[in-house]
Amino acid sequence: MIVAPGDTRAAFDRLAPDYDRLTARDTFQHQRRTAQRALGQWLPDRGRILEIGCGTGADTVFLAAHARSLVACDPSEGMVSRALRRIDDAGVGGRAD
Repeated sequence: MIVAPGDTRAAFDRLAPDYDRLTARDTFQHQRRTAQRALGQWLPDRGRILEIGCGTGADTVFLAAHARSLVACDPSEGMVSRALRRIDDAGVGGRAD
């Protein structure tokens, strides 16, 4: 099945309210920690980062903590609104746009 970008955006907008709960399982969290550990070796020291497909911002908070500035984007408005709340709650909102 081929999914058009608008359909993908709508699907993630519908999924956004439950996305964090669905990915809270140990398998997802283990994968996230493993990826962040590997990525941490390659991040520029207080550099500028572009995150494409930020989702609800779980990795955005990690990236913002290592960046001078971060631009995070996602086609789903539902995901972006959750990401913005998450980065503000984590106190790194000044580094991420």
